Amino acid sequence: RQEPWSFGPRVEAIARAALQQRYQLLPYLYTAFRDTARTGMPLWRPLFAEFPDDADVVAVEDQVMVGPALMAAPVLEPGATSRRVVLPRGAWFDWYSGQSLEGGQALTVDAPLERMPLFVRADVAIPTQPEVRFADDRPEQPLIWEVFLTGAARGEIGLVYEDDGRSFAYQRGQSSVTRVWCDGEALRFRSGEGLYVSPRSGALVRLH
Repeated sequence: RQEPWSFGPRVEAIARAALQQRYQLLPYLYTAFRDTARTGMPLWRPLFAEFPDDADVVAVEDQVMVGPALMAAPVLEPGATSRRVVLPRGAWFDWYSGQSLEGGQALTVDAPLERMPLFVRADVAIPTQPEVRFADDRPEQPLIWEVFLTGAARGEIGLVYEDDGRSFAYQRGQSSVTRVWCDGEALRFRSGEGLYVSPRSGALVRLH
């Protein structure tokens, strides 16, 4: 049997937390899937797809970009509680702690069973949402922008795509895009691209 609860309460709790994290990231993932539908670029992509000029990441096969901004480094060795991670050039942040990290280096990071190492590119805005029980639960809850800045951001740093998630009405313009810009000192948000009216009550911004 493969149900999470078949392996005891600890594994069940870990599986629940991982599913919850996926639900929280749904706005980001849904936007990335929209780009996949438009361009063919897969949601999961090798590091060299995002960093073609970085020779240090060409041979990295055990880390994966999840969309354009997140990098996952799963543990592939039984019993391992840490692993070596190669950070592509540029600035990065640890998703969980918010710690800033300098790219272009390899480092050893903690990787307990409860938490897969996850990193985010600097100077991006990741759309997320509060905890939900399933994909359509409480659609009126606010969007949460996780914004990771170094002070060097200029131009567009993120966007979120929304539609009703159920029908083909997006083909008739029933969708919307909200974009985020940064000029180094201020964030600017612009919505209204498309005819879809989001049921969300508003937005929150978390600065890292």
